[in-house]
Amino acid sequence: MQTVPSDRMQPSPASRRQRSCIATPRAKGIDVSVGENTNILSYVDVQQASEYAIPALQWAVGAGVLNGKNGGRLAPTGTATRAEIAAIMQRWCENIIK
Repeated sequence: MQTVPSDRMQPSPASRRQRSCIATPRAKGIDVSVGENTNILSYVDVQQASEYAIPALQWAVGAGVLNGKNGGRLAPTGTATRAEIAAIMQRWCENIIK
């Protein structure tokens, strides 16, 4: 593990997909426990999602912010590339901020 000075930021190259779904609505103060919701049980790997992330994942899929990956997967514990985060943020701007 590399130490980073406190006056610098060193982002990791990839982020967990479920974390991005939680951070995005919180940035705007959206309560993901209510409102748009969808059943995500059709995704083959939904059981890998942390319990705390389920409401945010349901909201994100229902709001059109998060799409699944190939093979009917959400990949909640997988890493998200910068391109995937950019796509999530673009959908956020198009679908939520309007």
